[in-house]
Amino acid sequence: MKIKSQIVAFKETFLQAVETLKGKKVAVMGHQRPDGDSFGSQIALVRCLRELGVDAVGLSEDPLPGRISCFTGDTPYYFTKDFDHSGYGIVTVDSAEITRIGELGKTDGFEVLLNIDHHISNQGYAKFNIVVPDAAATCEVLATLFLELDLLVDPTMAEALYLGVNTDTGRFKYSSTSENVFRICADLCKCGANIAHVSRALYGQFTFNRFQLLTRFLQSIQLNKAGNVGVGVLTFKDYEETETVRNQTEGFVEYVRSIKGVAVAVFIEKNENSYKSSLRSLDGGVRVDLVAAQFGGGGHKTAAGLSIDNYDAGRDFKVDLIAAIEKKLN
Repeated sequence: MKIKSQIVAFKETFLQAVETLKGKKVAVMGHQRPDGDSFGSQIALVRCLRELGVDAVGLSEDPLPGRISCFTGDTPYYFTKDFDHSGYGIVTVDSAEITRIGELGKTDGFEVLLNIDHHISNQGYAKFNIVVPDAAATCEVLATLFLELDLLVDPTMAEALYLGVNTDTGRFKYSSTSENVFRICADLCKCGANIAHVSRALYGQFTFNRFQLLTRFLQSIQLNKAGNVGVGVLTFKDYEETETVRNQTEGFVEYVRSIKGVAVAVFIEKNENSYKSSLRSLDGGVRVDLVAAQFGGGGHKTAAGLSIDNYDAGRDFKVDLIAAIEKKLN
């Protein structure tokens, strides 16, 4: 299997990195606004490192969506506002750029000891780098390494890893879903992953307020003239009036991508002249990571994101973003 062999090639790198981490206090960080893959990678890697003799904790700048927080188990997990990270080395997961972990990653002279990821835009910013762009999820990378190295995978780790693979493959419907994905998921079941529990938590426990927010998002969707770019928009006023928060919007952009004829789906969050956007393309027809890069973002070929503060008030961000996408489509 091509992807499995790419991941297994990093076995020695992983073991070398673990040896350098022993005797240190380590904080494992994922990206801002954690999703299933980022969070699942944190939980699994923290538990693995602790089993291997590394004093590791999970650390996040943003709060966790309620539907994934139940997978923490007894893993030591903290938030930057409540945690003194001085004296801790940093390990990152699922973060294409160091700045994706938040304000801590913007500190001058900041060093990352280990970087494990699957984003194509990740250039390797750590002392040790394990980046597999063809992998469906960072959790696929970790699960494959753990299983190949015959490391302990307890039930909490197994569910966290399955959580990440499940969400980043879009419930196994994206083109990144490979034979290796199904093989490791079968092995994770053997290690104690409760598939029914994961499914209920992810897809069966939404609040009524979230549905009110989703209604607003669906009503905002517009298509460009060609009908191949779809855009949905939410503002901070929408969050306030529905009494929701931003981490309740996971999966919204998929509704746009499911529209017949849409090649690129866009979700924009607007707060005055500041914007955050998620981009999704259908089967990689457009490299949305390259589009996002034009606005300071990045990500995967088929899934990318960007964040801009104080966009030029004389310009229309939505119009500019659609124009950049249309240029790639043409």
